[in-house]
Amino acid sequence: MINDKGYAIIKKDKQNNTLSHAYMLLCKDDNPQEYLLNYAKVLLCGNDGCNNCRICRLVDKQIFSDLKVVFKDSILVEDVNKLVEDTSVKPFETDKKVYLISDFSFANAKAQNKLLKTLEEPPQGVYFLLACSNEYKVLDTVKSRVKLLENPPIEEKELFNQLIGEFSDAEALKNAIDIGGGYYYKTINAYNEANNIKAFVLNLLKNYQKSAQLPKFSKMINKDNLAKVISLLKVVFGQMIKFANGGQNIDKEIAELSKQYKMGAMLEIQEMLSQAEKHLFFNANVSMVTEKVLFSLLEVKYKWQKL
Repeated sequence: MINDKGYAIIKKDKQNNTLSHAYMLLCKDDNPQEYLLNYAKVLLCGNDGCNNCRICRLVDKQIFSDLKVVFKDSILVEDVNKLVEDTSVKPFETDKKVYLISDFSFANAKAQNKLLKTLEEPPQGVYFLLACSNEYKVLDTVKSRVKLLENPPIEEKELFNQLIGEFSDAEALKNAIDIGGGYYYKTINAYNEANNIKAFVLNLLKNYQKSAQLPKFSKMINKDNLAKVISLLKVVFGQMIKFANGGQNIDKEIAELSKQYKMGAMLEIQEMLSQAEKHLFFNANVSMVTEKVLFSLLEVKYKWQKL
C-alpha cells in the first residue's frame, strides 16, 4: 500500500478531528481507485488504515458495508442519485459512510450538480472521496466544496526502496521509475510492460525460424509497442555483441542466443534496427516497418550463416 501525501493529510485530519466531509484527489498517477481505497481505510479502520484488519481487507475487496464505490468510465446522474439516496441510510458497522467516485472528471454536468447539493449539506457521518484526472472538467462549485489533494512524484530513491522488494530486477526498476515519472502505479505498469515486451522479444529470437511465421509474430506488434520492441531488440543485440567479444555478466538467455548469430549479422541487424527507429520517427507506416524488421531478422541471420 502506498502512503502518499493525500494519505498523510487525511490521516492527520482524522487524528486532529478536523476531517473534511469531502476530498478530491487530483491524480496524475495510474490506478486512482487504489488511492481512494487506501484513503477509505484511514477513515473506516480503527487503526487509521492498518491494512491488516477485517475492515481493511473488506475495503480492498470493495465489499465493506459502510463503503459505496462508483468506479466507471462514464458517471451519469443515475449513478450519483443512487449514492445520494444511500446517504440517508445510517452506517452499519462504524460511525461513517464513505463514498468513492473515480474518475469524477468523467461525470457529466448533471451528475456533478446533483452531487453538489449533498456536498453543500452533507448528512452527518457521510464522507466523499473523489479522484480526478482532469480538474478543468470539474465544476468550480464542486471544487470549492471539497478539500483538494495532490499526489506529487515520489523521490527516485524512496520509490526504488518501496518497490525493490517486489521487483527483483534493479536495473529494470530504475528504468521503469524514469518512464513512470516517479509515480507509484505508473512505475509498476512500466516495469510489467517492459517485462512483457522482453519476454516477447526473447521468444521471437528463439522461435522465429522461418518466413512462414512472420504473420504470427507481426500480429503481436502494433503502433503502441513497436518502438519499444525495436528499442529492446537493439539492447538485446548489443548485449549479444558484447558477449561475443568476451563480455561477462550477460543474461544467460541472451548469451545463448548470441551463438546463433555471426558477428557480422549482429552488427548489420543493429544498423537495420537503427534505420527502423528513424523511419518511425518520421511517421512511417507501422505495418511496413514491422514487416521490414521481422523479414530482415531472418534474412540477415541466414545470409551470414552461408558466408
